[in-house]
Amino acid sequence: MSAPTIRALWRAALAAAAVALGGCDPHGDEVVITHQQRDAAYAPSIFTASGVIGVELHGAPLAGMRPEETLPLLAAPQRFPAGMRFRALPPGGFDPRNPADGARHRLVLVFNAAPPADPQAICRTARPLGGPPAGARGFAVDMAVCRDMEPIVFARMRAVARERADRDFAARALRQLLTQML
Repeated sequence: MSAPTIRALWRAALAAAAVALGGCDPHGDEVVITHQQRDAAYAPSIFTASGVIGVELHGAPLAGMRPEETLPLLAAPQRFPAGMRFRALPPGGFDPRNPADGARHRLVLVFNAAPPADPQAICRTARPLGGPPAGARGFAVDMAVCRDMEPIVFARMRAVARERADRDFAARALRQLLTQML
């Protein structure tokens, strides 16, 4: 390979790394995932065995959006089986003595919590959580995978759209969060 070709490859690799490290996507959006915690008890098989991921939604990523409108924006990571689906659970309604369909694990998303949600509180809440409505350009979300009343995965994400936040933007940001954390 010639020197200019090698330099061009290096520049392309460095640009790709800068985009990955900077939390930007090809659309110019900024998605930053922080406070990542993962317990050794987490394995994707806790969801893939049943083919269903129970989801508690507290709030919504976009202004004017209802929590139930968020469920269709979620997508299981590509490494999960093709038939994976999400099932809505009532926010704050999990009872470890009587888990729905015998499921001990669930995904909990708390949008725009102010101050940010505590992982323990997310899994133990008996009432809906949430914060102020989302802004026109983005949202924040605290996510936990809960086993009964304990968090085994936790992350916080801030997503800011280059332009106005819309459903496609929210779906892309949430897909990035789920792909990285599940």
